[in-house]
Amino acid sequence: MELMNQTVLTGKIKKESHNGKLLAALFVLVGIGAAFFFSAQPASISKLQSGSILEIFKAFGFENVTMHLVRKMAHFVLFGSIGAAFTFAFSFKVIGTKLFSYSFFATVLMAIIDETHQMFVPGRGPQVKDVMIDSAGALLGVMVIATIITVYKKRKLAS
Repeated sequence: MELMNQTVLTGKIKKESHNGKLLAALFVLVGIGAAFFFSAQPASISKLQSGSILEIFKAFGFENVTMHLVRKMAHFVLFGSIGAAFTFAFSFKVIGTKLFSYSFFATVLMAIIDETHQMFVPGRGPQVKDVMIDSAGALLGVMVIATIITVYKKRKLAS
């Protein structure tokens, strides 16, 4: 805390904090961009992409994996990553329960917008079930990164 006060008083800005903020913003933008890219794919293209991933699972011996499971796992992982990215980005301004809340709700809002966007894509449509899966992924991503950041900040203050 003392170092932060000295930084404000002297006007010196630590370069690594700007780099961290830029990296966090980049993570958020890449995650959102990926979500909109995949959602903008017509159903026929999306099915081919999922089929390619399914073949990889089959090649590694996961015979019980289905196309449906691949598609739902993609939602979970992508929105878990977006939740983690939002948490990293918000961690520069907020801590504690606000960090968790802001990150989680921003990601859920993103999931709702993403599903709504699919109404305008041929062969696609919004599904509440997908928002629920996205939210579950977001919850895990936010929890993991928020925990890591909280532990890191506590250790940093203790030293």
